[in-house]
Amino acid sequence: MQDRRSVKLLIRNGEGEFLVLRRSSEYPELTGTFDLPGGMTEPGERDLAALDRKLAQEIGLVLNTEDAVHIGYDAEYEPGEGMMTRVLYMLKLETSRPLLHLSPAHAGFDWVDKETLRGFEPPFQVLVRTALDFYL
Repeated sequence: MQDRRSVKLLIRNGEGEFLVLRRSSEYPELTGTFDLPGGMTEPGERDLAALDRKLAQEIGLVLNTEDAVHIGYDAEYEPGEGMMTRVLYMLKLETSRPLLHLSPAHAGFDWVDKETLRGFEPPFQVLVRTALDFYL
């Protein structure tokens, strides 16, 4: 049993839209569900280093994550798995819609408005709503 940490990035473009990814069938139980760029950290890896690595892998972008705002985190114990900590950062881009190159883990993406994003599904739902309510 090992504790795990997942970091995600809420990306807002110059038009005020937010990037959401749609999962592919690589993980059948998650096919078609929404996702944010990011993922699991490796042991000893800093959050922003993990974000940089996952952004390059998942959407083919190199962003200045040092400018990202730390929104918050939550944690819960998962029986048999250990502690899962979820961390959310937010970054505003100056461009409207950068060219993305998706990994096989994602079948598509969309840029959505704030109200659409408000319906984001768990487990990051509380953190996403915190970002929308307190940082915008």
